[in-house]
Amino acid sequence: MATAVAIAHPWLHPAPQRKSVFRLYRTSAGRWCVSSADGLTGGTFFDHDQAIRFARRESTGAPILVRRGDSAPRAAI
Repeated sequence: MATAVAIAHPWLHPAPQRKSVFRLYRTSAGRWCVSSADGLTGGTFFDHDQAIRFARRESTGAPILVRRGDSAPRAAI
């Protein structure tokens, strides 16, 4: 009698991926800024689509979460 063996395939049950979180905002000069939640990665762009493309590229394939803000983050005093 043959027994069935369950084989785990990565495409059937993918490991949960960590989301990359980016903050997207527009400066008073009209440029788009994007920065990672940890503050280590970021850039300034003339075009909104270029800012989103940058965030996707920097996430290295992980899903991204973009938090949109109206202006630059304020420094805590």
